[in-house]
Parts: sequence; C-alpha cells; structure tokens
Amino acid sequence: MINKISKDPKLFETYDIMFFDIPYDNLLRFGSEISKRIKLIDEEIKTIGVFCNRIPKSFEGSHLDTIILREDIANIDEFLLTRKIKLLVLTNPRIPDQEMMLHAKKNGVKVVMLQEGIIFSGTNINDVNVSNFLSVFGKLKKTFSYLDIVRKMCEYDDKPFLPLIKNILRIRKNITLIVASYFSEKLNANYIYTMGEYWHDYYISEIGYNRNQLVLIGDHDLDNFVEPKEVENSMCYIANVLVEDGTIKKSVFLKFIQIFSESVSKDKRIYIKLHPRSDIQLYKAFENHNVVFLRKEPLPNVKIYVGHRSTLIGRALYISDHLILWRFKSEKICFYEPFASKVCMNKNDFLQAIDEVSAAPFATTKKDKVSKYYLWNKNGALNSCAHHIVNYYSKDNI
Repeated sequence: MINKISKDPKLFETYDIMFFDIPYDNLLRFGSEISKRIKLIDEEIKTIGVFCNRIPKSFEGSHLDTIILREDIANIDEFLLTRKIKLLVLTNPRIPDQEMMLHAKKNGVKVVMLQEGIIFSGTNINDVNVSNFLSVFGKLKKTFSYLDIVRKMCEYDDKPFLPLIKNILRIRKNITLIVASYFSEKLNANYIYTMGEYWHDYYISEIGYNRNQLVLIGDHDLDNFVEPKEVENSMCYIANVLVEDGTIKKSVFLKFIQIFSESVSKDKRIYIKLHPRSDIQLYKAFENHNVVFLRKEPLPNVKIYVGHRSTLIGRALYISDHLILWRFKSEKICFYEPFASKVCMNKNDFLQAIDEVSAAPFATTKKDKVSKYYLWNKNGALNSCAHHIVNYYSKDNI
C-alpha cells in the first residue's frame, strides 16, 4: 500500500491498467478497491491511479501500485505510451475523463467504464448542462478549466473549438453527450459495467452502445450489504450535492432544509448521510437537533429515508419501504417516485408524509422491484468488475 502521491519525473516504471478519476476519494473508493480485487486474481498486473483534485491533507492506504496527480502529466500521449498502459478504467464520462479517453483511443488503449451513479438526462446526479457547467466551472477555475480541456481536445484532434461551443449553447442538453460525438473517435468505452438492467436501454438508445458492451455487475453500494435483522425507528436524510454541483440554487435548497428541520422533533434522532463532497454548512438548521452526520460511515438501517435522487436510495429500499422524496420545482419527475411513500414539494405535504410514514408498520416489499435498477450482486459488484477487467485484459492480450 502506498501512502503518498508520486511525482512523475521520467517514466521509468510501466503499468498495465490505469484508473482515472477526478476526486482522490473516488480513486480510493473505486480504483483502489477494484485494483485490490484484480491483484487477488493476478498479482502480476500492475496498476496506476491518476486523479485531478489537489493533494489531500491526509492519505489513506491504496491498493494501487502508484498514484499521481493529473497535473504532473505534461503529455498524455507520452505518458500512455511510455508507461505502456494497456487498459484505462473510468467511472464517469465527465470532460476530464473524456479527454483521457480521447488520448487512450488514439493510442490503442482499451477503455472500460464503471457506472458510478444515476446517468440519464433529467435525473442524472452527474448531469452536466449549460447552467451547472458554468457554475461548476466558476468554482473549479483555480485547479483546472473544463472549457480549457475541451479546447485542448479540439486542438489535439484537429477540430474547431468554436463550433463545439456553439453546439453546446444551442442544444443545451447534457454537454458530455455532445462532446462524445464531436471528435474523430467516438468517446464511448469498450465496455460499461452497469448497476441494473433498467439502465441498458439508455446506454443503447441515447449513447449508442451495443447490448454486448453492457456488463451487468450490480450496485457497488450494495457490496457487503447484509439484510438487517432489525432497524432503528428513526429517520435518515440521504444528501446530494445539488448545491455543490450548481443544480439547485443554494437559497432554494436552504428553504427545503429549513422546512425539514421544522417538521421533525428536535429530540428525535435524525441521521444525515452526507455525500463525500457535501458542504456540511448547508445543514446549520439542524444544529439544535439530535442529529448524527455520517460521511464515510455506511447508510444506517432505519425505518424512514428522505432524499431526492441519490444512488444510495437503491440501498435504502433494500432496508425499508418507507421513502419520502422531495422534488424541487425545477426538477423533472424522477424514476424513484413510484417507489416513494410520498413525493413532496411543500411543507404541508412533507409534514403529512412524516406523520403517515411514522404511523405505518415497518415493511420491506419493494426490494425485489428495485433490483431491476440496483441489483444486489451477492458475489460483489466490484468483484465482478475486477474479474471482467482481468478476463478482457488477458483475452485480448492487450
């Protein structure tokens, strides 16, 4: 296990598989854990991780042989060729991921992608459209600029930059889908590792994958899941990064949080399961409540869950039927809504929902239906992912 970030002086080492992610935490969560499983299958395979965000203050051990910062790679082509990378693993089709994929495809490197979260337009926790693109761009401009990455991609592939920007502003939909189809290489992975069969139609109809490119591995959030023998008679709010990603205005979100805090007893324990990138300052309305904040801890086993559209709702529905959804006025109907006990858009509905669900008996009747969206792979989703990667790597002798 390494415990520091390596610099990249002059590429002495070679590696077989490269994991790329933006946050360091994600690289640990997916790249490191998949690498661990890969090495149990074939200990000779060498792995390297690359991440974009600035170096964290503290490090956790990793099962990757080396980790480096993206900014330490001066020339991506030279890096891929000199390191002799044979397979690139991504978790999202974001702009920095697409840049890495473009270079990989140009250099004959195979690409696979893990479905990290909800991915279709309108309910996409990673959706990138014009409004939140500009918002996120403003927040991240000191570390790297998405627009500058797109410009460099155009320069690298000998494509004009301005027509692409015009398309983005004219079409005004998911930017990554527009970018994926703009270059000489279609920016799709060779394989996608999916959470459930439900998502396959979207990958085929909207993104252009073939059915044989889709590998069902199940929901990684359900790895190590054990059906609870009992649940706590309390409530858990599953947080998103709606404000942090620029999807929902801060003032609108804070109004919801105020309604939430006023609708529950200050003595009743409330869990708030934070996203790794959650800004805890958004939850000051709960400071006088019996609140327990969870970030790295697992989702608690409780009777009632409150949320919006997090992937973790899939896990929640394996634990309890009682789900309350809050839909903001600017949001489209979410596919989760048929699973909800109640969908709320105002304080009266929310109060009524809490009263009704609190009085209802505990039940777990929805988990079979939700498996179509989030399959519980009892062998482990990340285990299945690692096995496919090793088989693909070995079969093609890449």
